[in-house]
Amino acid sequence: MNQIENRQKQGVIHCVGHSPGGALAALTADWIKAGFGKTVYLYTFAAPRVGK
Repeated sequence: MNQIENRQKQGVIHCVGHSPGGALAALTADWIKAGFGKTVYLYTFAAPRVGK
């Protein structure tokens, strides 16, 4: 079991990144939401667009 699965159901996860880190934060937030069904808040600063 990993740490994400061990978290309480009512908790939220914040993903934050700047520039290329913002793009990785966006991908990570999507992965967590899709794979674990957690509430995710995403904050990026000067990040390139991800996907289309």
